[in-house]
Amino acid sequence: MTRHHATVIVGASRAGLAAAQSLRQSNQDENVILIGEERWLPYDRTTLSKDVLAGLLSAEGAMLCAEEQLDGIDLRLGSRATALNVAESTVDLDNGSAVQFDSLVIATGATPRRLPGSAGLKGVHVLRTLDDSIGLAEDLAESDHIAIVGGGFIGAEIASTATALGRRVTLVEAGPAPMSAVLGTQIGQWSAQLHRSHGVDVRTDVRVDGITSRLGRANGLSLSDGSSVAADLVVMGVGVTPNVGWLAGSGLHLDNGVMCNDRLRAGPSIYAAGDVACWPNPLFDRTMRIEHWTNASEQGAAVGRAIATGEYRTFAPVPYVWSDQYNLRFQLYGDVAGADSVRIVSGSLQETPLVALYGRQDRLVAALGVNAAKDLLKYRRLITQQTSWDDVAAEMV
Repeated sequence: MTRHHATVIVGASRAGLAAAQSLRQSNQDENVILIGEERWLPYDRTTLSKDVLAGLLSAEGAMLCAEEQLDGIDLRLGSRATALNVAESTVDLDNGSAVQFDSLVIATGATPRRLPGSAGLKGVHVLRTLDDSIGLAEDLAESDHIAIVGGGFIGAEIASTATALGRRVTLVEAGPAPMSAVLGTQIGQWSAQLHRSHGVDVRTDVRVDGITSRLGRANGLSLSDGSSVAADLVVMGVGVTPNVGWLAGSGLHLDNGVMCNDRLRAGPSIYAAGDVACWPNPLFDRTMRIEHWTNASEQGAAVGRAIATGEYRTFAPVPYVWSDQYNLRFQLYGDVAGADSVRIVSGSLQETPLVALYGRQDRLVAALGVNAAKDLLKYRRLITQQTSWDDVAAEMV
């Protein structure tokens, strides 16, 4: 009996699913084993802070596919990878078994960071998984005042959802403004005003010293400026850590994720995709790790095609992320990190649609649109072409 080439994919979220589907589409004879730690079929994480949390979408409605759509894929849910043996080409699982592979895709994502002293307290949440969203929604239904620590995309989206549900919200951000680490201080301060206009108490330039509690349940925050926040519920949105603990001792290069080459290869017949993958993107001349949906989809699909066809191409995308907050859609193309200039070229901080461009070393590196999807597309092309600031100005004439 002929043994087909076996690809093991560890991680059954967006990147892992995209890799599995791409493999099967490119090579029907490929033996694909998809291993997922959660009990759920692959689901849409982008809904967790919005429609699922608001009760507008059921858990089943968040699924990316039905089980019958995964026919031909050996799906192993509720299984956690515990170790990788590169020499033996095996992945150890938490049930004591080992899975042999010819090719391996690492798509284990990331884990939310937690504040010190939060372990074991009731009424304290992170939001990463479907079960997290369901649990948070249950607590939110019984709460009046929610304190959110961290003003990134997740914190801002939860603030928007909770406000729409009629909850009082306090948003605590260590930086100068919500989303300032992603969009810069100028746009971040505009974001702060957006939240305040919807009744959110925004606290900036302040750290959380601790979560206060009574009888084992959180009842607020103590802040570094000596003030405090009373709350029925605390949500932590303070970033994530790549899930690479199970790879310790494997010999793979681990540094801010799984280090890959520009083709997403981490070792002999070993690849990484999604939030866990760190790779040099030649389009921006820097190494990056991206924690967004589109990147996970694109990387997973690229790795799947490469394994199936043997054609390995440099992965050099223009990153893309979107965020729905209140009645606005934020869309960002490119890489804002290290941007040294920001220029608003359409709309204003008082009026949307808004388009803002970001430059680094006299080159266009990112474009942000707020309710401006159509206007934004031309700037994606200019980013891909590594257009200079002067040439961008010429394009606008």
